[in-house]
Amino acid sequence: MPIRHALVYCGERLPRDAVEVPHPVLVVEVLSPSTRHIDASAKLAGYFRVSSVQHYLIVDPDQRLVIHHARSGVDTLATRIMHDGRLALDPPGIEVAVPDFYVS
Repeated sequence: MPIRHALVYCGERLPRDAVEVPHPVLVVEVLSPSTRHIDASAKLAGYFRVSSVQHYLIVDPDQRLVIHHARSGVDTLATRIMHDGRLALDPPGIEVAVPDFYVS
């Protein structure tokens, strides 16, 4: 089964059996037909209720695009839809090329 989500956090290494990530900074979801609506609406609001979350990436494998929601103020999000180019994710201070999300 392919990976459908990932979290990044900046802290000490978690135990292998950890089921909760404290203070995630970045959340990545890969859309699937059955969860498309939930990922783009309910999860968006839920993730940004967590004060440590700075970025929420929604990867659409069908359209080969990435929707980047970023915290840009106390109650403000900035959204970019990208088909190409590079995403600068600060924090945590990483950069990734949009085509790298897809297997060629």
